[in-house]
Amino acid sequence: MKLRFMIIIASINILISCQRQIKAKFEITNKTNIEIDSINIKSFDHESNSNYIKLASGQSQTYWLDMTILPKVDGDYLLTYMDSTAKTIRFGYFT
Repeated sequence: MKLRFMIIIASINILISCQRQIKAKFEITNKTNIEIDSINIKSFDHESNSNYIKLASGQSQTYWLDMTILPKVDGDYLLTYMDSTAKTIRFGYFT
């Protein structure tokens, strides 16, 4: 799928720690010429996620999503962000 906003999600890794926390790791790069604000990733089953980041043009950042309390089902992710308007895109898959 080609995404217009040009934020590249380079890798998705699920990590399990000693405390049985499950976290998804996303590497996000802003490949646009503008600042992208209010970037948020959540699973389709999440009710809300208060972890927002902002990326300047050319900037990269790691984004962690806690998935410990989600139901043990398959799903996908929702990416939301602001450029000139609010955008929401479904992507990826987890099991």
